[in-house]
Amino acid sequence: MFDSIVGHADSCSLFLKMLQQNKLHHALILSGIQGIGKFTIAKEFTKILLSSNSNADYSIKEEVANLVDKNSHSNLLLIQPEFDAKKQVFKNSIAVEQIRKINSFVHLSNSTTTYKVIIIDALDNLNNNGLNALLKILEEPTSRTIFFLISHNYSTLIDTIKSRTLNIKFQGLSNNEIELLSRNHNIDTLENYATLCKLAQGSFANFQYFHEHLPLYKLLFIILNNKNNYETDCFTFLGKIKSVEKFNHSTVFNILISFVTNNKQYNPLVKESLVNTINTLQKQFSVLNLDFNSVFLSIIFQIKEYS
Repeated sequence: MFDSIVGHADSCSLFLKMLQQNKLHHALILSGIQGIGKFTIAKEFTKILLSSNSNADYSIKEEVANLVDKNSHSNLLLIQPEFDAKKQVFKNSIAVEQIRKINSFVHLSNSTTTYKVIIIDALDNLNNNGLNALLKILEEPTSRTIFFLISHNYSTLIDTIKSRTLNIKFQGLSNNEIELLSRNHNIDTLENYATLCKLAQGSFANFQYFHEHLPLYKLLFIILNNKNNYETDCFTFLGKIKSVEKFNHSTVFNILISFVTNNKQYNPLVKESLVNTINTLQKQFSVLNLDFNSVFLSIIFQIKEYS
Protein backbone atom coordinates (compact mmCIF):
# COMPACT_ATOMS: atom_id res chain seq x y z
CA MET A 1 0.00 0.00 0.00
CA PHE A 2 2.87 2.36 0.79
CA ASP A 3 5.24 0.99 -1.85
CA SER A 4 5.87 4.46 -3.29
CA ILE A 5 7.08 5.79 0.09
CA VAL A 6 10.74 5.42 1.09
CA GLY A 7 11.16 4.95 4.85
CA HIS A 8 8.68 5.81 7.62
CA ALA A 9 7.21 2.29 7.86
CA ASP A 10 6.33 2.67 11.56
CA SER A 11 4.51 5.98 11.07
CA CYS A 12 2.55 4.65 8.10
CA SER A 13 1.63 1.50 10.03
CA LEU A 14 0.36 3.63 12.94
CA PHE A 15 -1.97 5.55 10.63
CA LEU A 16 -3.31 2.36 9.08
CA LYS A 17 -3.81 0.76 12.50
CA MET A 18 -5.85 3.74 13.72
CA LEU A 19 -7.95 3.60 10.57
CA GLN A 20 -8.56 -0.14 10.84
CA GLN A 21 -9.58 0.17 14.50
CA ASN A 22 -11.86 3.12 13.76
CA LYS A 23 -9.73 5.28 16.09
CA LEU A 24 -8.47 7.81 13.56
CA HIS A 25 -7.97 11.20 15.21
CA HIS A 26 -9.64 14.06 13.34
CA ALA A 27 -6.46 16.20 13.38
CA LEU A 28 -3.11 14.53 12.80
CA ILE A 29 0.15 16.45 12.90
CA LEU A 30 2.84 14.97 10.67
CA SER A 31 6.00 16.30 12.29
CA GLY A 32 9.69 16.01 11.50
CA ILE A 33 12.46 17.91 9.77
CA GLN A 34 11.72 19.45 6.40
CA GLY A 35 12.35 17.40 3.28
CA ILE A 36 11.70 13.85 4.52
CA GLY A 37 8.43 13.20 2.67
CA LYS A 38 5.70 14.31 5.09
CA PHE A 39 3.66 16.05 2.37
CA THR A 40 3.96 13.05 0.05
CA ILE A 41 2.77 10.78 2.85
CA ALA A 42 -0.15 13.11 3.66
CA LYS A 43 -1.19 12.74 0.02
CA GLU A 44 -0.96 8.93 0.24
CA PHE A 45 -3.03 8.89 3.44
CA THR A 46 -5.57 11.10 1.66
CA LYS A 47 -5.81 8.71 -1.28
CA ILE A 48 -6.66 5.87 1.10
CA LEU A 49 -9.38 7.85 2.85
CA LEU A 50 -10.97 9.16 -0.32
CA SER A 51 -10.88 5.79 -2.08
CA SER A 52 -13.10 4.04 0.44
CA ASN A 53 -16.71 4.41 1.47
CA SER A 54 -16.26 1.96 4.32
CA ASN A 55 -13.68 1.12 6.95
CA ALA A 56 -13.02 -2.30 5.45
CA ASP A 57 -11.46 -1.42 2.08
CA TYR A 58 -8.14 0.44 2.07
CA SER A 59 -7.08 -0.03 -1.53
CA ILE A 60 -6.35 3.13 -3.51
CA LYS A 61 -8.51 3.78 -6.56
CA GLU A 62 -6.61 5.01 -9.61
CA GLU A 63 -9.13 7.75 -10.38
CA VAL A 64 -8.89 9.08 -6.81
CA ALA A 65 -5.10 8.94 -6.87
CA ASN A 66 -4.95 10.97 -10.08
CA LEU A 67 -7.28 13.64 -8.70
CA VAL A 68 -5.38 13.89 -5.40
CA ASP A 69 -2.06 14.15 -7.25
CA LYS A 70 -3.50 17.07 -9.23
CA ASN A 71 -5.03 18.65 -6.07
CA SER A 72 -8.39 18.61 -7.84
CA HIS A 73 -10.43 16.12 -5.79
CA SER A 74 -13.65 17.76 -4.57
CA ASN A 75 -13.16 16.32 -1.06
CA LEU A 76 -9.61 17.58 -0.65
CA LEU A 77 -8.66 21.08 0.45
CA LEU A 78 -4.94 21.82 0.20
CA ILE A 79 -3.70 24.90 2.02
CA GLN A 80 -0.18 26.16 1.27
CA PRO A 81 1.48 29.57 0.93
CA GLU A 82 0.05 31.24 -2.15
CA PHE A 83 2.06 32.29 -5.20
CA ASP A 84 2.80 36.00 -5.49
CA ALA A 85 2.38 36.63 -9.20
CA LYS A 86 3.88 40.11 -8.96
CA LYS A 87 7.10 38.97 -7.27
CA GLN A 88 7.06 35.53 -8.93
CA VAL A 89 7.72 33.76 -5.62
CA PHE A 90 5.65 31.85 -3.06
CA LYS A 91 4.70 33.87 0.00
CA ASN A 92 6.31 32.99 3.33
CA SER A 93 3.03 32.74 5.24
CA ILE A 94 -0.45 31.28 4.89
CA ALA A 95 -3.12 33.98 5.02
CA VAL A 96 -5.87 33.76 7.63
CA GLU A 97 -8.42 33.98 4.79
CA GLN A 98 -7.14 30.63 3.51
CA ILE A 99 -7.85 29.04 6.89
CA ARG A 100 -11.34 30.52 7.03
CA LYS A 101 -12.17 28.76 3.75
CA ILE A 102 -12.14 25.50 5.71
CA ASN A 103 -15.54 26.32 7.24
CA SER A 104 -17.32 26.51 3.91
CA PHE A 105 -15.44 23.47 2.61
CA VAL A 106 -16.42 21.13 5.46
CA HIS A 107 -20.06 22.20 5.39
CA LEU A 108 -20.60 21.47 1.71
CA SER A 109 -23.12 18.69 1.12
CA ASN A 110 -21.40 15.34 1.45
CA SER A 111 -22.18 11.65 1.77
CA THR A 112 -22.05 10.49 5.38
CA THR A 113 -19.71 7.68 4.33
CA THR A 114 -17.18 9.86 2.52
CA TYR A 115 -14.27 11.66 4.14
CA LYS A 116 -13.28 15.26 3.65
CA VAL A 117 -9.56 15.93 3.98
CA ILE A 118 -7.72 19.18 4.71
CA ILE A 119 -3.93 19.27 4.28
CA ILE A 120 -2.10 22.29 5.70
CA ASP A 121 1.50 22.58 4.52
CA ALA A 122 2.70 23.77 6.90
CA LEU A 123 1.61 24.89 10.38
CA ASP A 124 4.93 26.72 10.59
CA ASN A 125 3.65 29.17 7.96
CA LEU A 126 0.67 30.29 10.04
CA ASN A 127 0.75 33.57 11.97
CA ASN A 128 -1.17 34.09 15.23
CA ASN A 129 -4.37 35.05 13.41
CA GLY A 130 -4.20 31.93 11.29
CA LEU A 131 -3.52 29.69 14.29
CA ASN A 132 -6.44 31.17 16.23
CA ALA A 133 -8.76 30.66 13.27
CA LEU A 134 -7.59 27.05 12.96
CA LEU A 135 -8.07 26.43 16.68
CA LYS A 136 -11.73 27.45 16.50
CA ILE A 137 -12.28 24.96 13.70
CA LEU A 138 -10.45 22.14 15.49
CA GLU A 139 -12.52 22.73 18.63
CA GLU A 140 -15.69 21.71 16.78
CA PRO A 141 -14.69 18.83 14.49
CA THR A 142 -17.09 17.86 11.73
CA SER A 143 -17.96 14.19 11.24
CA ARG A 144 -15.58 12.34 8.87
CA THR A 145 -13.40 15.39 8.36
CA ILE A 146 -9.68 14.69 8.72
CA PHE A 147 -6.87 17.23 9.03
CA PHE A 148 -3.30 16.42 8.04
CA LEU A 149 -1.23 19.22 9.57
CA ILE A 150 2.40 19.26 8.53
CA SER A 151 4.99 20.70 10.91
CA HIS A 152 8.73 20.99 10.46
CA ASN A 153 9.32 22.14 14.03
CA TYR A 154 6.79 20.60 16.42
CA SER A 155 8.47 21.96 19.56
CA THR A 156 7.63 25.54 18.56
CA LEU A 157 3.88 24.93 18.15
CA ILE A 158 1.60 26.47 20.75
CA ASP A 159 0.20 24.14 23.41
CA THR A 160 -3.42 24.72 22.40
CA ILE A 161 -2.68 23.31 18.94
CA LYS A 162 -0.87 20.33 20.45
CA SER A 163 -3.75 19.59 22.84
CA ARG A 164 -6.29 19.37 20.00
CA THR A 165 -4.23 17.18 17.71
CA LEU A 166 -2.37 13.87 17.61
CA ASN A 167 1.28 14.03 16.63
CA ILE A 168 2.81 11.39 14.36
CA LYS A 169 6.58 11.83 14.52
CA PHE A 170 8.57 11.15 11.35
CA GLN A 171 12.26 10.41 11.72
CA GLY A 172 14.97 11.61 9.37
CA LEU A 173 15.86 9.33 6.48
CA SER A 174 18.76 6.91 6.78
CA ASN A 175 21.74 7.20 4.42
CA ASN A 176 20.56 4.08 2.61
CA GLU A 177 17.10 5.58 2.12
CA ILE A 178 18.62 8.80 0.80
CA GLU A 179 20.77 6.75 -1.57
CA LEU A 180 17.66 4.96 -2.87
CA LEU A 181 15.86 8.26 -3.42
CA SER A 182 18.88 9.74 -5.18
CA ARG A 183 18.88 6.78 -7.59
CA ASN A 184 15.14 7.20 -8.15
CA HIS A 185 15.79 10.84 -9.05
CA ASN A 186 18.80 9.98 -11.24
CA ILE A 187 21.20 12.00 -9.07
CA ASP A 188 24.83 10.96 -9.49
CA THR A 189 26.38 11.47 -6.06
CA LEU A 190 29.01 8.73 -5.83
CA GLU A 191 31.98 11.07 -5.47
CA ASN A 192 30.52 13.25 -2.69
CA TYR A 193 27.92 10.89 -1.22
CA ALA A 194 29.31 10.78 2.35
CA THR A 195 29.69 14.57 2.51
CA LEU A 196 26.20 15.15 1.15
CA CYS A 197 24.61 12.73 3.63
CA LYS A 198 26.39 14.44 6.51
CA LEU A 199 25.13 17.83 5.38
CA ALA A 200 21.60 16.57 4.66
CA GLN A 201 21.06 15.27 8.23
CA GLY A 202 18.29 12.91 7.15
CA SER A 203 16.53 15.28 4.73
CA PHE A 204 16.38 14.36 1.05
CA ALA A 205 15.40 17.93 0.17
CA ASN A 206 18.61 19.09 1.85
CA PHE A 207 20.53 16.36 0.03
CA GLN A 208 19.28 17.66 -3.33
CA TYR A 209 19.98 21.27 -2.38
CA PHE A 210 23.52 20.59 -1.17
CA HIS A 211 24.22 18.47 -4.24
CA GLU A 212 23.30 21.39 -6.46
CA HIS A 213 25.40 23.90 -4.50
CA LEU A 214 28.17 21.71 -3.06
CA PRO A 215 31.13 23.87 -4.22
CA LEU A 216 29.64 26.79 -2.29
CA TYR A 217 29.39 24.81 0.94
CA LYS A 218 32.89 23.39 0.51
CA LEU A 219 34.08 27.00 0.55
CA LEU A 220 32.19 27.55 3.80
CA PHE A 221 34.03 24.62 5.39
CA ILE A 222 37.35 26.08 4.21
CA ILE A 223 36.42 29.34 5.96
CA LEU A 224 35.52 27.55 9.18
CA ASN A 225 38.63 25.38 9.27
CA ASN A 226 41.22 27.98 8.24
CA LYS A 227 42.69 29.95 11.12
CA ASN A 228 44.32 32.60 8.95
CA ASN A 229 43.50 34.51 5.79
CA TYR A 230 39.83 33.56 5.85
CA GLU A 231 38.49 37.07 5.31
CA THR A 232 38.91 36.97 1.52
CA ASP A 233 37.11 33.62 1.37
CA CYS A 234 34.26 35.10 3.41
CA PHE A 235 33.64 37.83 0.87
CA THR A 236 34.00 35.35 -1.99
CA PHE A 237 31.41 33.13 -0.32
CA LEU A 238 28.99 36.02 0.23
CA GLY A 239 29.47 37.14 -3.37
CA LYS A 240 28.61 33.68 -4.68
CA ILE A 241 25.46 33.54 -2.54
CA LYS A 242 24.07 36.59 -4.34
CA SER A 243 24.15 34.70 -7.64
CA VAL A 244 22.12 31.77 -6.27
CA GLU A 245 18.38 32.11 -6.88
CA LYS A 246 16.29 31.46 -3.73
CA PHE A 247 19.36 30.73 -1.63
CA ASN A 248 18.46 28.84 1.56
CA HIS A 249 20.15 30.90 4.25
CA SER A 250 18.99 28.56 7.01
CA THR A 251 21.40 25.91 5.74
CA VAL A 252 24.31 28.19 6.57
CA PHE A 253 23.06 28.77 10.12
CA ASN A 254 22.60 25.01 10.58
CA ILE A 255 26.15 24.31 9.42
CA LEU A 256 27.55 26.99 11.72
CA ILE A 257 25.71 25.50 14.71
CA SER A 258 26.87 21.98 13.78
CA PHE A 259 30.46 23.19 13.46
CA VAL A 260 30.36 24.77 16.92
CA THR A 261 28.65 21.87 18.71
CA ASN A 262 31.03 19.30 17.22
CA ASN A 263 34.21 21.33 17.75
CA LYS A 264 36.34 19.73 20.47
CA GLN A 265 38.32 22.97 20.95
CA TYR A 266 35.36 24.64 22.64
CA ASN A 267 34.35 23.98 26.23
CA PRO A 268 30.60 23.60 27.01
CA LEU A 269 30.17 27.23 28.08
CA VAL A 270 31.75 28.53 24.88
CA LYS A 271 29.60 26.19 22.77
CA GLU A 272 26.43 27.31 24.54
CA SER A 273 27.33 30.98 24.13
CA LEU A 274 28.12 30.65 20.42
CA VAL A 275 25.02 28.58 19.67
CA ASN A 276 22.81 31.11 21.49
CA THR A 277 24.44 33.90 19.49
CA ILE A 278 23.84 32.10 16.18
CA ASN A 279 20.21 31.33 17.07
CA THR A 280 19.58 34.92 18.13
CA LEU A 281 21.10 36.38 14.98
CA GLN A 282 19.23 33.89 12.80
CA LYS A 283 15.94 34.93 14.37
CA GLN A 284 16.76 38.61 13.98
CA PHE A 285 17.76 38.00 10.36
CA SER A 286 14.40 36.33 9.66
CA VAL A 287 12.13 38.63 11.67
CA LEU A 288 13.88 41.97 11.32
CA ASN A 289 15.23 41.41 7.78
CA LEU A 290 18.80 42.11 8.85
CA ASP A 291 21.53 42.15 6.21
CA PHE A 292 22.80 38.56 5.85
CA ASN A 293 26.36 39.63 5.07
CA SER A 294 26.62 41.51 8.35
CA VAL A 295 25.06 38.67 10.32
CA PHE A 296 27.32 36.06 8.73
CA LEU A 297 30.52 38.05 9.27
CA SER A 298 29.59 38.74 12.88
CA ILE A 299 29.15 35.03 13.56
CA ILE A 300 32.36 34.04 11.77
CA PHE A 301 34.41 36.64 13.67
CA GLN A 302 33.02 35.39 17.01
CA ILE A 303 33.78 31.77 16.08
CA LYS A 304 37.31 32.73 15.13
CA GLU A 305 37.86 34.47 18.47
CA TYR A 306 37.63 31.09 20.18
CA SER A 307 39.60 29.11 17.57
